[in-house]
Amino acid sequence: MLISVSFDEIVSYIRDSYKVPLTIERKSDRELSVKYKQFLVVDIVVNITVEEVSNDVVSLTYDCGSAMSLIVSGVVELLHSKLPDAVVVDANSKSITVYPKKIKGAEGVLQYLRFSDIIFDDNAIKVIITAV
Repeated sequence: MLISVSFDEIVSYIRDSYKVPLTIERKSDRELSVKYKQFLVVDIVVNITVEEVSNDVVSLTYDCGSAMSLIVSGVVELLHSKLPDAVVVDANSKSITVYPKKIKGAEGVLQYLRFSDIIFDDNAIKVIITAV
């Protein structure tokens, strides 16, 4: 099974919900570059890399400047506040670890489905799921 979310969908959602204009660009199957233009002059860039994908853990790293790192940490901490047992953020190593089985309601689904991979193509994020 393949779940695909286009970059356009993500950009539109963030723009409409948070009034933040982003661009997303694929760098490789495992890495994305997210750009935000601040004050119409400065490009702020965050590179996100998928390190590991399984039913037990989804591990991501991000690379950005120190100012943007604070913003990323704040956004991820908000996510962590909503899913306290499922998301761990390490600002020092710039890593985000998600434990899918600790997401309320997901444990039942994960008995039958398994995360196989997360890949990026030219215009979408694709989550590959297989039956157990």
